[in-house]
Amino acid sequence: MEPDTVLVTGSSGYIGHNLIQYLQEHTKLTVVGLDMVASEFTTIVCDMTDKTSLVDNLKRTCPKYIIHLAAMILVGESETNPDKYWQHNVTSTMNLLSVITTLPVTPKLVFMSSAAVYGNGDGVPESVYGHTKLTCERMIHHYSEAYNIVSVILRLFNVGGGNRRIPNTNHLIPIALSCLHDGRTFHVFGKDYDTLDGTCIRDYVHVDDVCSIIVKSLNLKSVERCTTMDIGTGRGNSVLEVISTIEQVTKKKLKILYDRRRPGDPNILISCHISRYIDRPFDRLEDIIRDEYNIFNEKV
Repeated sequence: MEPDTVLVTGSSGYIGHNLIQYLQEHTKLTVVGLDMVASEFTTIVCDMTDKTSLVDNLKRTCPKYIIHLAAMILVGESETNPDKYWQHNVTSTMNLLSVITTLPVTPKLVFMSSAAVYGNGDGVPESVYGHTKLTCERMIHHYSEAYNIVSVILRLFNVGGGNRRIPNTNHLIPIALSCLHDGRTFHVFGKDYDTLDGTCIRDYVHVDDVCSIIVKSLNLKSVERCTTMDIGTGRGNSVLEVISTIEQVTKKKLKILYDRRRPGDPNILISCHISRYIDRPFDRLEDIIRDEYNIFNEKV
């Protein structure tokens, strides 16, 4: 008997290729990667805003599970180019849900959302990106109830570590390490946040823990048709605290320059939605930095 198939959208992205490696090493599932960009982990090249192409590929694949990672994720860009984010994030997810309802066997859906849906703790996103993710969550709830789709929504916080394509990253830690290596100045965006040191606070989680929780969620048993959980440690670090930890791990001093804060960035984003089903990850900020540092030194 052929093993069950899991379809991973966004397979060319950072979390996508780490997840596919994890699935291949820790499960017996047949893994199919789907992305609009070709890569070593992308089996199907497909623009998910093209519903006809998506229908053809999903009916041919017949996955038992779908892990939907594909999304545009840059908060700042979402503020200046909202059409791109509404079209890609929302239209792609709506097309996926619509196609799922036509398949002979309904797959279980795991949707990777974002802590950006929380805004400044009032449940109102600060960015266009956050609004698109919240809209996708609401669609998934409606489709799950109406069409008996079993779904899990995982709200990601700041993910680091693992295997990363350094030149293409937009994440704080690898950018800071790149600046440290090249002797460039690292720009800190904003010193006027409502925090103790004036820089924004985020919850950092290792990508290996994210992958582990995603795999566990595939077989999650819950009473809800659609289950929503955070993937975070419940502990936050400010930008300056992250920089301090980078300097401790690398034993090097980073040159910094304060710049204007970016629109759409909340003061604090820390996981508080404690899961009743899956244990939250531990705080591994030093591990993330050490991992990123080692990988960076291998690639440069």
